[in-house]
Amino acid sequence: MGFVYALAGNPNCGKTTLFNELTGSRQHVGNWPGVTVDKKVGYIKPRRAGIGVVDLPGLYSLSPNSGDELAARNFLIEGKPDLIINIVDATHLERNLFLTLQLAELGRPMIIALNMTDRLRSMGMEIDIKQLEQRLSVAIVPISASQGQGIDTLLKTAYKAAQAANASGCINEYYPSPLLVAIKRIEDVAAVYCIKAGIPKRWAAVRLMDGDPQMVQQLKLTPEDKYRIEKIADSTAARYGERDIIIADRKYRFISRICAGCIKRNAQPQSISNRIDRVVTHRLLALPLFFSVMTAVFYFTFGPPGAFLSECMIKAIEQLAPMVGAGLKGIHAQDWMVSLVCDGILNGIGSVAGFLPQLMLLFFFLSVLEDSGYMARAA
Repeated sequence: MGFVYALAGNPNCGKTTLFNELTGSRQHVGNWPGVTVDKKVGYIKPRRAGIGVVDLPGLYSLSPNSGDELAARNFLIEGKPDLIINIVDATHLERNLFLTLQLAELGRPMIIALNMTDRLRSMGMEIDIKQLEQRLSVAIVPISASQGQGIDTLLKTAYKAAQAANASGCINEYYPSPLLVAIKRIEDVAAVYCIKAGIPKRWAAVRLMDGDPQMVQQLKLTPEDKYRIEKIADSTAARYGERDIIIADRKYRFISRICAGCIKRNAQPQSISNRIDRVVTHRLLALPLFFSVMTAVFYFTFGPPGAFLSECMIKAIEQLAPMVGAGLKGIHAQDWMVSLVCDGILNGIGSVAGFLPQLMLLFFFLSVLEDSGYMARAA
């Protein structure tokens, strides 16, 4: 029997690129139930036949604020995928790991596809994969989805993880003992409701501690049990602070410690492109540099260099008119025809064509700036 993999990650982390790399043309688009959000489903290419892949909408957390985030969360909880492949952007590790910690609390088998590691290296940094694996208790596979690198290793690791069906994650490391005790007490109260609703107990307890109203609705708690949970959560909040920030604060502290220990800066110098980027996007130098570049463009276009080229164009047309006139007279053309061509058409073209060199210069410089990427950075 085949497995179902769910691809989950932040927007712009390379998730859809990986989905296309895994499935190729073996995919179709539908809709998630209850919302007008595209549902992308595909199947692994022949090397792992029979394995389905679902490309979830991009989300920053499992606290839904939109229809697509709600669809992704519902599938992860109710769809019960055999494996979650969490795509993490290596260049924005700290921001991406918040979702990783939330996914770990679902109690599903999970691995991490660490994407854009090649780009991180070009920035003069690298991640200690082994240390990151130990801290998160999750298998990590470095990949480059856009280059197709690491895909085979990812598929092998995913297949083993789906077969083992072991829950992954360091869900006990970032909560202090009193907070863990409170979460466990909430978990005991909500256990029966979680079984009926098919929701992981730990995940439900954390969301109830966080004051998630949607979780209360999903579990259909009785007023008595809802009061018991509220009392536990409020007593914990009295010690650690606001309910809606207790959980997030502890996770971000844990993430900061991880990133401080796992991200290393290489001693090797940055590339020339990165050095230039640092100058042209500098918060103090960027605007003066931009105005200087634009001034230089307009100087070469409409200043002496552009005026010289325009003058050459006009003189060339002025010299062309007598030659054309002589040629027309040579074939015995009538005087009105010679006057029309030389005095009318050529002189008219000459007055307009005088601007042509300047326009060509302007578009040439703008094209160079655009192709070099400077205009995008300046914007």
